[in-house]
Amino acid sequence: MTDCPPCDFCGQQPCDQELFGEQIAEECDEMLENGIPKNEIRSHTYKLYTRLKYGVLRRYDCRELPVCVQGKIMDSWPDPNHKYVGFQLALQDAED
Repeated sequence: MTDCPPCDFCGQQPCDQELFGEQIAEECDEMLENGIPKNEIRSHTYKLYTRLKYGVLRRYDCRELPVCVQGKIMDSWPDPNHKYVGFQLALQDAED
């Protein structure tokens, strides 16, 4: 158990934003410096967070991000029109 209090947004202790935020920011800031559009950076960031937290997921295995992680991503690499896709459940394979 850590000495930090639970996150005010997600309630986790320690908060995933605290655990993974710096690593995500460094990689994505480098992408921004290389001229990658912010929408592509946001998409990459969601995938990067999921890989750091859960490892490589199987097809159609989508995980919703904690509110604090989503907020930090949208604040760091905002859409100029404030239009975001948000979490969407993966379509189930027709054979399942």
